[in-house]
Amino acid sequence: MATPAISAIRDVAAMQRENVISVDQLQVGVYVYLDVGWMSHPFTFNNFKIRDEEQLAIIRSLGLKEVRWDPAHSDLKPLPVGNLSHPTQSPAGDASALAVPGPEDVSPEMAQKHRRIAKLNQFRSDLGKVEAAFASAATVVRGITKSIYSQPEKTVSEAGDLIRQIVDTLLNAPELAIQVMSERPGNEDIYFHSLNVSVLAMTLGRELKLPAELVQLIGVGALFHDIGLNEVPSTILNNHGPLTKAEREFREEHCNYGVTIGKKAGLPAAALKIIQQHHEQFDGSGYPGHRKGETIDPLARLVGLINTYDNLCNPHNIAQAM
Repeated sequence: MATPAISAIRDVAAMQRENVISVDQLQVGVYVYLDVGWMSHPFTFNNFKIRDEEQLAIIRSLGLKEVRWDPAHSDLKPLPVGNLSHPTQSPAGDASALAVPGPEDVSPEMAQKHRRIAKLNQFRSDLGKVEAAFASAATVVRGITKSIYSQPEKTVSEAGDLIRQIVDTLLNAPELAIQVMSERPGNEDIYFHSLNVSVLAMTLGRELKLPAELVQLIGVGALFHDIGLNEVPSTILNNHGPLTKAEREFREEHCNYGVTIGKKAGLPAAALKIIQQHHEQFDGSGYPGHRKGETIDPLARLVGLINTYDNLCNPHNIAQAM
């Protein structure tokens, strides 16, 4: 026997199925739900009462075939199927019945809506480019992380090229880059984490008006900040529960392991400090050197802050994500 809660859920689901209508049935006065992402339309909210023909035209331009409507909040019922209010074809074959209004026929309000739609389409295009650049950069990070042992000099050169690519693409639209990162919550891939930290750390460095050469050094150091984890056994890395004292100390050594790897690859001194000190804390509770306050390298402090931020946003357990 179904519980009252389950019965209520079934009733709501059934009501939602009954309240799905064709977009062609919409008219002014119908309260509508747009079951798409908030950034996929120019309206302030995803559900609202259609106020005028302008809003109706925009909804129809979104490419949706069906939407949900709410009888309780609507002034009118949807149009019956087969009795639609807008022409789908000219009854007499007159092409003028479907003619697109020229600029002189468009009201200022409609023109403004058209500009908003054009802006939204441009936003989608820009977001797609940033997503592609982010995926490409993650692939490069994966490659240089693995090749730093066999081809250290080439790896450092490729890392520099990647940082310049990030500056030219992702950092030209930091708000889009941050949105792309937010769409990958809980991603445990170390390559995405390294890329997140690098992009965000350079963004913060630029906002602090640091010289361009320092911002690039931050990017390189952030890109390799966890390179020492390659030396930590996977049994420790993949253990998301409490670690023993020995396991914890082994994991904390990844900072020193990273410096050893970085020196062999010829990374600049500033990047090596970031790698070694990005887990130090201002009160001395960090590791591996338990440094305090101003004795911690400023760039390492910046990257350490961003590293903590990304770990809070993308923990191993997505339920704990902030």
